[in-house]
Amino acid sequence: MKWIDFENPSSVDDAVKLLSSANGEAKLLAGGTDLIVR
Repeated sequence: MKWIDFENPSSVDDAVKLLSSANGEAKLLAGGTDLIVR
C-alpha cells in the first residue's frame, strides 16, 4: 500500500502553501464522506 500524508489546512492561504511545497505530488479531496481506493 502506498503511504499518504493527510493535511487539513484551516485557510486558503495554508492550502496554497501546502500545494506549492508538494512539487506536483498533491491531490485535493473535498466534499465527500468516503474515500475511494484507486
